[in-house]
Amino acid sequence: MIVEIDKIPDDLFKKLKKIIKDKSIEANQELIGNIEEEYNLDKYISLIEPYLLKTIMMEPKLIKIVNERYDCNSVNKPFKLKNLWVNFQKKNEFNPIHNHSGIFSFIIFIKIPFLIEDQLKISPGKKASSNLPGVLQFLGFDQFRPLVFHNFFVDKKWEQSMLIFPASYAHCVYPFYKVNDYRITVSGNIKIDVQ
Repeated sequence: MIVEIDKIPDDLFKKLKKIIKDKSIEANQELIGNIEEEYNLDKYISLIEPYLLKTIMMEPKLIKIVNERYDCNSVNKPFKLKNLWVNFQKKNEFNPIHNHSGIFSFIIFIKIPFLIEDQLKISPGKKASSNLPGVLQFLGFDQFRPLVFHNFFVDKKWEQSMLIFPASYAHCVYPFYKVNDYRITVSGNIKIDVQ
């Protein structure tokens, strides 16, 4: 279950574009990305947490996952934003297959410096059976196929949008090519507050 939010509120998007300039705490040692510039934004959790938690509570499919998998009611065990970071991905950098901790994770697309049509034309895989430049890919299993791919061809049109997904979902981000600008995303993990 991956929930797509077409557009986060304008005021929140503006705040995020400001806080990503804070490069005071590197996050590379905490993250798996083969990305040179990754920064911790935990000090700004209070700016985004209310919107995220409200959005999750308004998604019955997400609440159903919590109730089924964790046998708890999110009313008496509220959600909490556990951590927050920003990735400044350059051409040829990538995020290998990984998953996150917590109950849910999210990705907010701040800036995507390319159109997917252009990447498909210049990618080294343009003649391959699977050409995936800059693609965000989720991997899973079902009873009929050993491995299922869910590809998001994220490009400039995705700016200001968000994906929310179970933190356990394995995913990766493929490199993009020949564009000298950053692909900027803000991500984080949401847990159940057991205090």
